[in-house]
Amino acid sequence: MLKRSWTKLKQAVFSPRPLPTRAEIQQRLMTAFDFQVEDLEANRRGMMSRRQHYWFVDRFLRTIFTAIVVIALFGLWLYNTLNHPVFSSGIDVFLPAFALAVAVIAAVLVVWNMFLDIVRRKIATISGIGIAIKAHKSFSYYLAINDESDLGTVLSHYRLGRGSTRFMITNDQRVALVNGERYTIYYALHSRVIFAVEID
Repeated sequence: MLKRSWTKLKQAVFSPRPLPTRAEIQQRLMTAFDFQVEDLEANRRGMMSRRQHYWFVDRFLRTIFTAIVVIALFGLWLYNTLNHPVFSSGIDVFLPAFALAVAVIAAVLVVWNMFLDIVRRKIATISGIGIAIKAHKSFSYYLAINDESDLGTVLSHYRLGRGSTRFMITNDQRVALVNGERYTIYYALHSRVIFAVEID
């Protein structure tokens, strides 16, 4: 009796979990990437849905606000450096000036690319084997869509192939993905923001 109970417990704990079906994976993707069937249908036609467009405009405005705050902080750093009593040479001002310049250039590029996508409302697609990977020495993740020619390397080593394309994703989105499956990614062409993911 005790032996039979132990066997059942061992099977329940140590037996491999059944893999999710494709329908279950797709449902998880829809939740993690926040899109609906109507959005996916619009994306298949190469366009953002109305709901996605509103969401993207909201993200655009939040990005502008964040960029202004970051640039203001670097500007304040530069201002304080220039007005510091012990400021004596151009070397002291190089680091804050360089940081401010990088912040401004990066902000302009990000905002401009998002603006182009908002105006055009176009959706680009890419298909391939998907691998969710943690960025090197970082807390962020990205989804790598790999070229079909590197299929063996991708599945055996779970690393990027030569033809991989990367998209930044959140941890919840990473968990929803199943490595090694073939996906179609619907994304904004210039800003590379993912709008929907479909398992093929």
